[in-house]
Amino acid sequence: MLIFSNKATSLPYGLQKKLEIAHALGTTIKLVLLDELAESEKGIPRRVTEENYKGNISSEKWRFTLRFLFFATEEMCYNCCLEDNMCNHPDITRRVCGMKLENLYEILREIHGPQGKWWPGTPEEIIVSAVLTQNTNWKNVEKALENIKEYCKKDILHCLAKMSTEEISFLIKPAGFFNVKAQRLKNLLTWLKSYNFDLEKIKTKSIEEIRDELLSVKGIGKETADSIILYALELPVFVVDAYTKRLLDRLLGIKLKEYDEYRLLFEKTYPRDVALYQEFHGLIVEHAKALCRTNPLCATCPVESCKYKNTKK
Repeated sequence: MLIFSNKATSLPYGLQKKLEIAHALGTTIKLVLLDELAESEKGIPRRVTEENYKGNISSEKWRFTLRFLFFATEEMCYNCCLEDNMCNHPDITRRVCGMKLENLYEILREIHGPQGKWWPGTPEEIIVSAVLTQNTNWKNVEKALENIKEYCKKDILHCLAKMSTEEISFLIKPAGFFNVKAQRLKNLLTWLKSYNFDLEKIKTKSIEEIRDELLSVKGIGKETADSIILYALELPVFVVDAYTKRLLDRLLGIKLKEYDEYRLLFEKTYPRDVALYQEFHGLIVEHAKALCRTNPLCATCPVESCKYKNTKK
């Protein structure tokens, strides 16, 4: 079921794809034309026409219908379904009728495309860059990593562990806060040394044990610990950063207090899968950088059901 309005003037991003999915599934789609001028007693726009379609969506009948019946917004659709109890269709309906957290991955992937393993580098490089990336941008991290790889040539963890804090500071200077980060790296390397830098040995422990041990290392916070676990050790824990919190607040109106509340929310909503979590985190970062910036580009953002965008209308 798709709900249309005579108010909107254009189809939203991705609607055609939803129609194609529905057609592929053999779903009968109900087109509902709403009239904002003829409200029901509940204040919901009355349904002017209802028609069922099942078949070739590229037919002349479809094109003629879509020319006059335009999708209002996912928010409008969600409210109508909620109030009028119209939503009793399977999964295809739930995806169209109002965005929920369980739809966020699919929506972001449709906009930005596949990201794969978003964090680059070998496991050893990821461990180092997880510390270097604190309070700086990735270009600066890359410069610092290049210095380390040029000096160490190979086996960077063993190499850095043998260096003094001052020597590390010199190499990572482009990453900023180099004295603080050098000490944090030394603390982390001391922990890794207790496992003889054997990442496979670390992975024999539970995620909870590894996480607790990482958090006991001075200077390693939850985001850094989870980044190491997800990207370097490739174990399923969801990484939460400032971008994650921003998107949940703006797109879905979800605002929580603690880091682990956000993490557990994702881990309960989505299956615990390394590849999924890696790509999802990358998609969130990409969307926040490209569109949902500090000063968001709402006019060009294709997420029509964004709560922040709709409060601005």
